[in-house]
Parts: sequence; C-alpha cells; structure tokens
Amino acid sequence: LNIAELYALTTLQALEHLERLDVSTDPASSILVEEITSRLKFLVDVGVGYLALSRLTRTLSGGEAQRVGLATVLGASLSGTLFVIDEPTVGLHPADVPKLMNAIKGIRDRGNTVVVVDNHPDCVAAADRIVDLGPGAGEEGGRLLFRGEPRDLAALSESSTSTLFLPSSSTARER
Repeated sequence: LNIAELYALTTLQALEHLERLDVSTDPASSILVEEITSRLKFLVDVGVGYLALSRLTRTLSGGEAQRVGLATVLGASLSGTLFVIDEPTVGLHPADVPKLMNAIKGIRDRGNTVVVVDNHPDCVAAADRIVDLGPGAGEEGGRLLFRGEPRDLAALSESSTSTLFLPSSSTARER
C-alpha cells in the first residue's frame, strides 16, 4: 500500500496490514514498523480500532478523544504518575470494556496510580479499590459511603453502586 491507501484504513486494518509485512531484512524498517504497530495496538486495545487513520481529531466524540489520549499514555511508558480517567467506558461497545480495563491495568502495572471515575459494572469490578460517594448527587452527595474492595461493596445498602453487584437486582446489569 502507498501512504494514502494506508492512511484510509482503520487502526485495526492498518495494524493487521503492518503485522503481515516482512521487514526482517531491513533493520530501519523493522524498527519503524514495530513502533507504528505498537501504537496502533494501543488504539485497538482501548476500543477505537474502528477509527480511520485519516479521521480528524476534532471530529472525535469526547469518549473517543479520551481513549485516543489513553492510548498515547500507554505508548509513552510513563511511571510514577497519577492518572485520573473520567468515564472511559462511555460510548464503548461492551465487548471492548475488558480490553480497556486491561489497558488501564497496564498503566497501573508500570508503577502509576490510576483513578477511574465510572459506574460501569465491569469497570467497578475490575478496580483494586473503590471509593463510593453519595448517596445522591449535588447536595445529596459527597458523603463517603464505602472504601474498600469490590467484593465487599455488595453489602452496602445505601449505595446505588452496590446494586451493580447484587444478582437479585433487576437493574444490576442495566446500569
């Protein structure tokens, strides 16, 4: 493919194309393809594999822009940094949530602190620790309801977050 044809592909298509290339005989090309492939993999891992490489940044939704930024962080290999990620699962296909959680854990595993503000059940369940404030929003909120591990959250009756873990709740998976 020429550069224009490559640029027209989605991030997933470009990744698949570059992974099929045999550049083993050219050290410079190998390094270049490895770096590009690594960055494309991060984009796919955070759930934006469907975005065309030619897509303008200003046309991205808030969630897409945040995930592209997250992929940039993943590629930067930072450590000793505090990351605050606000609702990364918004607009994300359910099948991509586990990949996103693994990407976030990868940031944590490099020695960073990651604070995620989200109420997606899989996101909450993937947390190492939960801080639940409430019981409501605005003047009704702001009180510490829970601090601990996800498995201990279900016992908390006044928290709407705890209903995410109650199998008897009809809304447990709808939230």
